[in-house]
Amino acid sequence: MRPRHLASIAAAAAVVAVCTALAVAVSTTHGADSRAAANPIAAADPQGQQAYIAGEMAKTISEISHDLDDPETGWAGTTHRVTLLSRHGKEKRYADRTQVYGFGSPLTVYTVERASVPGATIDLYHPGGWHDDLLLLGAAYRSLAPTPWVELTIAHKRRGDPRSAYPSSADPCAYPGPHQQLCWIRTALNAAAHTMPTDQRRYRLRRNTNKHSLVLETDVQLRNAMSTGLVVLRRADADSLTPGIRNAYLRITIAVREDGNHTTVKQIHVRGTASAADLTLVVDDGYDWNAASDGQAGLADFPAVPLLFDVTRLTTANQKQHFDDQLRRLRAKKIGP
Repeated sequence: MRPRHLASIAAAAAVVAVCTALAVAVSTTHGADSRAAANPIAAADPQGQQAYIAGEMAKTISEISHDLDDPETGWAGTTHRVTLLSRHGKEKRYADRTQVYGFGSPLTVYTVERASVPGATIDLYHPGGWHDDLLLLGAAYRSLAPTPWVELTIAHKRRGDPRSAYPSSADPCAYPGPHQQLCWIRTALNAAAHTMPTDQRRYRLRRNTNKHSLVLETDVQLRNAMSTGLVVLRRADADSLTPGIRNAYLRITIAVREDGNHTTVKQIHVRGTASAADLTLVVDDGYDWNAASDGQAGLADFPAVPLLFDVTRLTTANQKQHFDDQLRRLRAKKIGP
């Protein structure tokens, strides 16, 4: 309501104006309450906003998982893991970068390593429904076998599971890429829910309706991230972390594109820096979709199944142990321990 110059209005008219203003104010208050109930984001209610966004994050994670499991929808992206540990000016770096592809049901999985040392890679290919996994040796590891491919055919002794790391009955959290990232985050947030009061949680939501994009953010303590496998350090390095660093917060960012009934994950990032005395830890882990394909994978992204002539099969436990020992030796020589 525009302000009125009451000095030029008769007293009776002034009373009417005041009463009208009060009526409008009451109506506006009821309108705000109604909007708040339907959409807490529009209301000045921090607690309601946080509860709403927390629910949106849980719903979004569930929708992403459902989309990833769609047998007609493939996914393609890149995972990265960079952890820097600095002590007394000396830096230790944990880093890897892998392209990941998934398609169909049972799931076909293909992971392509991107190592800092040329040729020091081992790509994994699991055709959907197979009982075995195929490893494609990079140039630095070609001495491990007389063929470019190695097939693992060793069954799990205790459970008698199929020999593949990704059988059709596997826990989706075992799948590399967005499946694993989401599982780690869900587990870390569940752990945080048992150690931090609800009113201390912090969430943020940004939505771009024109581009159908949604970005959700929250935080989790490093100790909860480490307990799930989201952040991995060698035992000695993990044991050296102070309580202050373990309790430091990492920021979780999940970005998706909403298109009809599909929720496609664009980005999952977990980042943070913590310091105490002479020790500093930097974490930057995550998944980014293949922007060129809008995060989708097709059959052309997967290699042809190799001929038996090009495959060395490891059929005994001794063969597998020997292969693993030689691989660790070469990896330490080429990349470092």
